[in-house]
Amino acid sequence: MAKRQQLRIGFIGAGSIADLQLKLLEERTDVEVCAFADVNAQVLEARQQQFPDATTWPDYLRMLKDCALDAVSVCTPNKLHARPTIAALRSGCHVMVENPWPCKSGKPGKW
Repeated sequence: MAKRQQLRIGFIGAGSIADLQLKLLEERTDVEVCAFADVNAQVLEARQQQFPDATTWPDYLRMLKDCALDAVSVCTPNKLHARPTIAALRSGCHVMVENPWPCKSGKPGKW
């Protein structure tokens, strides 16, 4: 049986929204958290301390170009999901992006 390869994942947006995913991924032996992109230097510094083998990037487009990633998780504010998601897909990555139910009334299904 062939040895299972680790999934190399990066994060676009490395702030608090990424915490839950990172907590779960830390427990996995088949996933390697490789890179973080964020516009906030303090957030990147904190992630670098948490994941010393990962690289950090102030520009997600450079990260997508220069890192050999299998997948990315887009953890930016909701209104900023589209561009990094499209860029990651175009770079050949699988993409995980979450969005809360979009509704103006606060009740699902009511616009």
